[in-house]
Amino acid sequence: MRVMHVSLGLPPLRTGGMTRYCTELSLAQVEHGDEVALLYPGRFLPGRTRIVGSTWKGIRTFEVINPLPVPLVYGIAEPDRFTKSCDNPTAYEWLLDEFRPDAIHVHCYQGIHREFFDRSKEKHVPLLFTTHDYYPMCPRCTLITSTGDECERCGSAEACAACNVGSGMTVAKSVIMQSRVYARLKESRLVADIGRRVKRDMSHAASGECDEKGGKSLPEEEKVRDYERLLEYNRSIFSLFDLVLTNSRLTEEVYLKSFPGVACERLPITHAGLSRSKRVLKRRESGHPLKIAYFGGEKRYKGFDTLMDAADILARRGVCVELRLYGDDYMHCELPPTAAAKGKVPQDGISRVIRESDVVCVPSRCRETFGFVVLESLCEGVPVICSDVVGASDLVPEGLKFKAGNSESLANHIEAMANGNMNCVAVSEDYPLSMRAQVELLERYYRVRPSHFGATKR
Repeated sequence: MRVMHVSLGLPPLRTGGMTRYCTELSLAQVEHGDEVALLYPGRFLPGRTRIVGSTWKGIRTFEVINPLPVPLVYGIAEPDRFTKSCDNPTAYEWLLDEFRPDAIHVHCYQGIHREFFDRSKEKHVPLLFTTHDYYPMCPRCTLITSTGDECERCGSAEACAACNVGSGMTVAKSVIMQSRVYARLKESRLVADIGRRVKRDMSHAASGECDEKGGKSLPEEEKVRDYERLLEYNRSIFSLFDLVLTNSRLTEEVYLKSFPGVACERLPITHAGLSRSKRVLKRRESGHPLKIAYFGGEKRYKGFDTLMDAADILARRGVCVELRLYGDDYMHCELPPTAAAKGKVPQDGISRVIRESDVVCVPSRCRETFGFVVLESLCEGVPVICSDVVGASDLVPEGLKFKAGNSESLANHIEAMANGNMNCVAVSEDYPLSMRAQVELLERYYRVRPSHFGATKR
């Protein structure tokens, strides 16, 4: 088959679960004998929008020069600039004629003009979309507001304006972050420090003007209309997809609530190198602390505050635990005596860190579409305690889930494990754990003509 993926790009500029899944799936499809291409938003250069082709590990790559700006997960400060028409739609026509895809698999459509999807529909190429985030309904992708709270008005232009005005991604910032210079220097200490500050500013709400009662004033009507146009633009692209592949029950519910009647199928995701563990849980020696691994960083929406509150509760109860905090430097918070910051872990070191732990905790407050660390932990035979808004909680026994934000319940689960009630569920035999299994399942969906997808609508 000739399969074209649409995503944010390639490592090292792009990282994270979506990039990993897309690239590893593409490589597995190449190994399977498919012809594979990747379309992604690239650099901003003088001239009109155009497509530059290259290759990467057997994958044909197509970089969109002068794409739409790419907001990533930082929100959108200039909505009108993120919905502009393509000044050279024939570039996308050339691309489709050049590669002639049998199917187009979209992982993220940030930065890609609507004209590409319109031309694909005109050529009757099946369009499939995997739900790695919530960008079709949320400019910040997470359904978490700039104040760190869960968005209760998903799809509301007024809510999006209040959340994004004065913060979020601008065209100028996107130009820098899409450049090759940034790609080469992003891991240097100076650029990384600057990047963290800029990203923190984009992620947080702007102070804004205050009303007479001291609260943040409502956005102007024109700004609200700008965000309504942005939401409608994103919805219009999403409406062109023939099939939505949801990676968890939770994600499917969220998408069906915002897009009732959409054709969808549930396809759990994975990544290369995972296998079902034959490891047997060892009993901890009496008096030794329960070693708990956490990978979410300081972000409130990752449940860091819930975990810290649970740690205080456990300390008052005299429960002996050792919190090992990964994924950040944790320099902006005061850690309890039972916690130690361990920094970021390279991708090839995560399995070792998990094996050295007694339990992995995923206390997210945000509705995560999946959460690879849950699957990775279970594959290593290490039990997971997670909140009920983590997509991968589908794999976790009910007795190890707690209501998001409930630190008391989390503390109870940890205490039970510290007292010896350790249990871990194996990854089921029918789970498509290998990339080869993913390739074979996806091939069935790729081969179905768009007219047949309607039968799966719910």
